[in-house]
Amino acid sequence: MPYSLETKFKITRITKNNINELFADYEIALKIYEDYTPRIIRIHTNEITSWIHKSYKDSFFDLFVFILYLNDTVVGLVMLNYITQHKVVVIKYITLLDSLKSNSMFFPYMGMIRSYISKQELDVNSYLIEVIDNIKDLNKKQANREMAFFKRLMHTTGFKRIDAEYILPPLGLNRPESSAIASVYILNYLQNKHKENSNKVYKYEYLNMVKIIHNCYIKWYQKFLNSNDIIKYSAILVDMYEKIQNEIKNNQIDIEDVYYDEYIDYLNVHIHSDSAVDTSGYFYCKPINK
Repeated sequence: MPYSLETKFKITRITKNNINELFADYEIALKIYEDYTPRIIRIHTNEITSWIHKSYKDSFFDLFVFILYLNDTVVGLVMLNYITQHKVVVIKYITLLDSLKSNSMFFPYMGMIRSYISKQELDVNSYLIEVIDNIKDLNKKQANREMAFFKRLMHTTGFKRIDAEYILPPLGLNRPESSAIASVYILNYLQNKHKENSNKVYKYEYLNMVKIIHNCYIKWYQKFLNSNDIIKYSAILVDMYEKIQNEIKNNQIDIEDVYYDEYIDYLNVHIHSDSAVDTSGYFYCKPINK
């Protein structure tokens, strides 16, 4: 006898206009973020809430924080920055319950986030994300497992790794341990390239990306550090930028498609969109009968 199993995926953006109404769900999402994001790279949740409440209009970027739902239950949080001047989205955090950490589970959420941004009529040339190569932490095994999931996730959602030096900036002045060797992954960039250069990025283009990401950090901490401390923090990032610049010897840098052994074939799941309203979107997944 035929059967039907329906699963509802939903995202809702948290803004200063709806945070009070959705505060219970927002608190659950923040708790998931705290529980499943490695401590060493986790920013303070009060900083996120402060940015949402104040919605700084003079900022270098617009902050987007999404609550992720599965069958109307909160299961995760995504935070990203949209840089209007450069038409770039920098994804900062993707957090899901451990039980849902498979590529096939996150794939619809990523599609819905991109769809939401498109419906806001925001022009996006590229998506960027920093992925740590190795974490030195008290719970190193768990942290590196988290990064391995992140890398697999980047592959399945179309991101490619830029094969160049990158150093993750520290989270403020007093957390130097949060800085780490990392890589920048990129989505959409290749669509804007000529075919003969489809697997390359010029050095100056990559360094511009690094500047964009660094400026996001500086603008973020301008809200929480005094003027003297932000000068010190900016100097740290300038040193990092110069180190990255000096490590790149060639004018062109490879963009590589990285594969992972634990890749999950999400094509076994049939995904179709239903509807989306203002700050929410819905996707339904049904198993394909074989």
